[in-house]
Amino acid sequence: MANCESSTATCLAINPKTRHDLLNWLNQIIGYSEMLAEEADSSGQKSLVGDLGNINSAAQQMLERLETLFSCSKDYSIQSIDNRLLEIKEVQRADLNKNKTSLPDRVVSGKILVVDDNAANQEILSRRLEKQGYQIVLADCGSQALEKLGHDSFDLVLLDVMMPDMDGYEVLQRMKADSILVKIPVIMISACADIDHVINCIEIGAEDYLSKPFNSTLLKARISATLEKKRLREQEMSFISQAMQAEASLERHRALTQAVAGVAHEINTPLGIVKTALSVIKNRLSLPKIQSLFQDDSESKDQLKDILECSDLMIKNVDIAHRLIENFKKIAVDQLIERQDTVNLPALLKDAIDLFKVSARQAK
Repeated sequence: MANCESSTATCLAINPKTRHDLLNWLNQIIGYSEMLAEEADSSGQKSLVGDLGNINSAAQQMLERLETLFSCSKDYSIQSIDNRLLEIKEVQRADLNKNKTSLPDRVVSGKILVVDDNAANQEILSRRLEKQGYQIVLADCGSQALEKLGHDSFDLVLLDVMMPDMDGYEVLQRMKADSILVKIPVIMISACADIDHVINCIEIGAEDYLSKPFNSTLLKARISATLEKKRLREQEMSFISQAMQAEASLERHRALTQAVAGVAHEINTPLGIVKTALSVIKNRLSLPKIQSLFQDDSESKDQLKDILECSDLMIKNVDIAHRLIENFKKIAVDQLIERQDTVNLPALLKDAIDLFKVSARQAK
């Protein structure tokens, strides 16, 4: 850290790593104090809640001062317009529940991968999120995160930006380049709140961006909103897939009905020819001249009778087949009206008996 002075300001140049570490430590102080205060409050230790509120308030004031200093320059230099900016005010007793905003009880559950090289940050996040009902898996670095993403399924990734070996940007880029991992939403968490870094993460494909130290209520709301958005997106894709399957099924149905109509038409043609031929045969055999040829003996008469009866049966059944095929054609063009057909049972039995008689005579 270096000092540089001018007529209007004192500049304390600070590198990104130091800035990151400072905000990380503050994040841990604030996070632990809030969690301990919640536990103390639930166990009835009111005096501890007040003391932890003091710790939290001091950390919040330090954070405000540091953010004011950091915001003076994009190159992470600390500038002071006057020395009063660095004065330490008396710490006021804080009420940790005062500014808490209650969220709806319904929280979208899910499995979350927390990627951070700092064990304290991991613990704060995992304890908070597990308390809210989420299943948490931890990764210490970028390469470990990618390995776990390749072997398990996750609903969300909380990804720290500044990590050794492989930073959060590279992890995010690799996820968005993968056909499977690209579907997993990522919330970036970083001590750097510079707008350029935020834009860079969003452009790469991050769903959201939270700066350290993060507000616990805001964290809960962002995670819940991101998981709800993911659920709705998956639901939309499921509806689209179902609609496409329904359309494909409808298209197959159209093709089938067209084929049925075509086959029905092709079958009707030979049936019509058969019926016409049978009618001609029956008419010819009914002529007196033809019938006289079968009058010589009783056997010839029976043969003529069999031929005429079989002709009648064949014509009746050709008519039945024709009606069935016409119904198939109507189904194919959606013109079939639901109706109940009356079956003439005596006539059906008579046809069966007549056919049996013919078969019996042939057997003799």
